[in-house]
Amino acid sequence: MITIDSQRASWQEFSEIVARLNYLVLATADDDGLPWASPVFFRMNEIGDVFWVSAPGSRHSSNIAARDAVAATVFDSTAPVGAASAAYLVGHASLVHHAGIAEGLGTLNRGLPEPNQLDELEVTGAGKLRIFRMRVTDRWILVRGSDPRTETEVDARIPVEPPH
Repeated sequence: MITIDSQRASWQEFSEIVARLNYLVLATADDDGLPWASPVFFRMNEIGDVFWVSAPGSRHSSNIAARDAVAATVFDSTAPVGAASAAYLVGHASLVHHAGIAEGLGTLNRGLPEPNQLDELEVTGAGKLRIFRMRVTDRWILVRGSDPRTETEVDARIPVEPPH
């Protein structure tokens, strides 16, 4: 995919894509560099970091413990061909420890109906899940070839202005 570095997408444009979707594809790699991709439920906080829950023994969680560099793509797989929007993220992921549990739960539960909300018992101690956080360093959005910000007829990605 072509990257158009001379243009910038707004934080609002990026946030609108991310806010309306529930899943991202998380890309990790193990110690040997073997890649792995996993769909995970996620939420983004106000500064642009991403939170998700996973089993600590899952392949992508083990990969993060070995190598914290990750990438992710947020997109609607039900969009018709030619009408897709997407957000791309790169950063570093880690397990959220005690001090960050409340922030993680607050972010993850935002917008979830009461019966689906997570509680502290599910993500600590004997709970089967743990909260992970991706501190995002770079972001892009997908733009159509017809977008006036591109000088190409094919889809491209443009960097996103970071949040204030």
